[in-house]
Amino acid sequence: MRFRVYKRASKKRRTTWTYLIEIGKDADGKRIRDTKSGFRTRHEAEVAGEVKMAELKAKPPEDKTTTLREVVEAFLIRHGERRCAPKTLERYRQEVVRISDAVLDLPVSQLSPIVLEEEYQRLKDGGGKRRKTLGAKTIRNVHGVIHAALEKGVKWGMTDKNPADNCDLPPAEPRKARSLTVEELRNLLDFTVTHWMYPIIRFAADTGCRRGEILALQWTDIDFKTGRAMISKSLEQTKDGLRIKSPKNGRTRECPLPAGLLDILKTHRQEQDSARRAFGKDYRSDLDLVFAGPDGDFLKPDSATATFCRLSKQAGLQRVGLHTLRHTHGSLLMVAGHALATVSKRLGHVDPSITARIYAHTLTSEERRAADDWQSLMDRFDGSSKVV
Repeated sequence: MRFRVYKRASKKRRTTWTYLIEIGKDADGKRIRDTKSGFRTRHEAEVAGEVKMAELKAKPPEDKTTTLREVVEAFLIRHGERRCAPKTLERYRQEVVRISDAVLDLPVSQLSPIVLEEEYQRLKDGGGKRRKTLGAKTIRNVHGVIHAALEKGVKWGMTDKNPADNCDLPPAEPRKARSLTVEELRNLLDFTVTHWMYPIIRFAADTGCRRGEILALQWTDIDFKTGRAMISKSLEQTKDGLRIKSPKNGRTRECPLPAGLLDILKTHRQEQDSARRAFGKDYRSDLDLVFAGPDGDFLKPDSATATFCRLSKQAGLQRVGLHTLRHTHGSLLMVAGHALATVSKRLGHVDPSITARIYAHTLTSEERRAADDWQSLMDRFDGSSKVV
């Protein structure tokens, strides 16, 4: 709550002073103000404004019945539907569903860090769907949505404080990105070489591109002369269907393609041309997709992942998804000694620090190798300096 005073001149050129108090915003985002004018001097306006400020601060909130559910719904509609990508909004809703009705229907005035922490403990102990225990990362995601909703609630005047501010959360569990060894990758490629998904698998392994980026690729994005792919869009799957959006960080990038992958894409295009002729006018030539269904239409990202997971299990690999190939690409490049900035740019990270955090384990191995190399140098130095 803030207030200021300012001078006003009437039509009769008579000068007066006014105070204006900014109280906040209502549920519709409109400013709530208290103002009074007609004071002869600045001092009078300041004194009157300070008195009014004290009255407003001492006055209890008019609405003590606004529930957490109402604040969350306002957040999802006013902020989520207007500012967030459909997939992000979908995830927000999934996190909110985990909160019990008893907590959601509590007036915000009765919420406290203790109440929220008890709810998070319930989820941790098996209060999730189908009595499933939730990990620290999921609980922190739930808290993130609740905290953001209450923060907006304060801004919109729905509550005077954010009771989620001082919650103690379970510590984030450090997770190492799963990646394949060279041998595992070679076995996977050998196992899938005759499967229809092989060109997709090979593209993911050879470029480190994200699933949505691969499935949104059009033939016009592939330049066979320069051997590059333009990554400018991504295919996203939500409950409402498929949509094309910009890449994760909104940046278009060029991705150089290995010669072997270019040969695979040429063969894949010839096979796709056969399917195009077989389907005739029913083929979705207008989409011009590199990786498509038999009729040229989009492949659903979730279905592609499910198929790949099944193939990887048959190949003897556990906990391997399409995103694992992205991590494999980054890890193997780092181990091979490529610069952090180069790998970061290839993967489409907005900042090399993201790459460093994800592939910290490879950096550690590089540091070990550097120490070993230095010891080799010192061994030669010590040997050459010995007195015979």
